[in-house]
Amino acid sequence: MENVWLGLLFAATVAGALLGALGRLGRIHEGLVAAAGAAAALLFGFASVRDLGTVLAVTWDATLSLVAIMVLSRVLDAAGLFRWAALHTLRAAHGDGRRAFLLIIGLSAATAALFTNDGTVLILTPIAAEMLAAAGLSPAAMIPFLIANGFIADAFSTPLPSSNLVNILAADFYHVPAAQYATTMLPASLAALCAASAALYLLYGRSLPRRLPQEPARAAGAIADRPTVVAGLVVLPLIAAAFLVTAAHPVPVFAVLGPAALAVAMVFALRRGWRLAAREAAQAPWRVIVFAFSMNVVVFALRDAGAVAALGGLLGHLPVAGWVGVAAAGASVANNLPSTLFDLLLTQRAGGGLLHALAIAAGNDIGSKLTPIGSLATLIWYDALRRRRLAVPWREYMRSGWILTPVALAAAALVLGATVR
Repeated sequence: MENVWLGLLFAATVAGALLGALGRLGRIHEGLVAAAGAAAALLFGFASVRDLGTVLAVTWDATLSLVAIMVLSRVLDAAGLFRWAALHTLRAAHGDGRRAFLLIIGLSAATAALFTNDGTVLILTPIAAEMLAAAGLSPAAMIPFLIANGFIADAFSTPLPSSNLVNILAADFYHVPAAQYATTMLPASLAALCAASAALYLLYGRSLPRRLPQEPARAAGAIADRPTVVAGLVVLPLIAAAFLVTAAHPVPVFAVLGPAALAVAMVFALRRGWRLAAREAAQAPWRVIVFAFSMNVVVFALRDAGAVAALGGLLGHLPVAGWVGVAAAGASVANNLPSTLFDLLLTQRAGGGLLHALAIAAGNDIGSKLTPIGSLATLIWYDALRRRRLAVPWREYMRSGWILTPVALAAAALVLGATVR
């Protein structure tokens, strides 16, 4: 009977979080719903205080890395870097809407690979929004471009352990060296990117404007704080270089992102004042961290109730495509970070190894796009759009997600199964 009540609590938490993410609960957002679910799990004894320590021990690097990315992006946005970059990118499109669409796909892929999927939506979504507004597009005409940015942020967050917080968890859990992870995952990552890009163009190509309505303004006028922008332009390539240099060593991702975010924030604070710097940092989407931590607690309650033991035996002989599918299903209902933890416990029970780690990472990275609560990047993406008074209707998000996600997942699973043994 206890497991029945836990199942009902889990279902209610997931349903409430989804409704909160879609704005169907007024001012009650998904973080509050997930926190209530975690509190109920602790109150009724489904989860223990020890689980809180376990969640912190497993997720501290991923969580602090996300904090660093959020602070860095807020400060650079306030300094005007994103608008400056958007205007330069728009000039590269030469007024062609289809070229602008492909530029957003390419920029999203490169940023996701080097700066994580969360970093992509925090850094690139404002750039895309500014770019499209400068081109004179209406909010409705922006939707294909914005969906391409949000989808590719997750679909190509697979190549490096640092490309997604999910990858950090999977690689750390199975002690997979970063260089080995990158070289074995790269073919599947490229397959997913190619499949997703082709599907995006087929889905939205006809609705793209052949000519953008207006020419962009001069980029120089977009900068609000030049020293901070210069600091950002120095620090961002250094972050990418540091990830590549440390790929062969067990260096926490936060060890790279933390000092970088602190350095840029210090420049901004010295220029604009500590109060304004604190206000900008406070406007970061902190609720996604509350959401992820709380969902982790609920998932650990499922583990404590014996769900891992029961499912591990049933799923032990799944092929790689099966594990990719299991991971995608879990990510879509419980968010990909808690889902990854649960999936890794399942694969450990089934005697998993490198192939399982890669399959779990691919399924949770790409499959998270099936619902708006599937990844923290999607929640951050929605928040970034709301801040600019833009909206992607949830029906259009779900329609595109259910078309694009299976295509990218199938490509990744096929190549993983063919190249990794």
